[in-house]
Amino acid sequence: MQNKVLDYSQYIDHVRQTIKEVTCEEYAKTPEKYPILVDVREAEECQSGVLPGALVIPRGLLEAKLSGLAVCANKADPTAWLAQQNILLYCRSGGRSALAAESLLHMGFKQVFSLAGGTLRWRELGYEVSNNT
Repeated sequence: MQNKVLDYSQYIDHVRQTIKEVTCEEYAKTPEKYPILVDVREAEECQSGVLPGALVIPRGLLEAKLSGLAVCANKADPTAWLAQQNILLYCRSGGRSALAAESLLHMGFKQVFSLAGGTLRWRELGYEVSNNT
């Protein structure tokens, strides 16, 4: 990265160049391509609804809690199993999920994606949310 100090939006723009993003339209058409869907918003934010099938792990706990997901419970090596799955992360606008994706990439996960536009874009397009968090 450059020597210039970046503000938050500049930093998010920089991070977005290093990760893979999935549009809401793409995810809505092929959700099966992303078997691990994680909402990285805080619990209070999730009370307004989550994407159907999403697992909730707040951004600050993601790295520590990811391999403890219920979907990993019967796996001999949960981290290795997760590394073979497409993991789609999302938040309100796509900024925190981009940061989370970058973090998981640094941990060695290769199939990590961020939902472009987050729940704001998802709702704008009229897609369904679930209140079952």
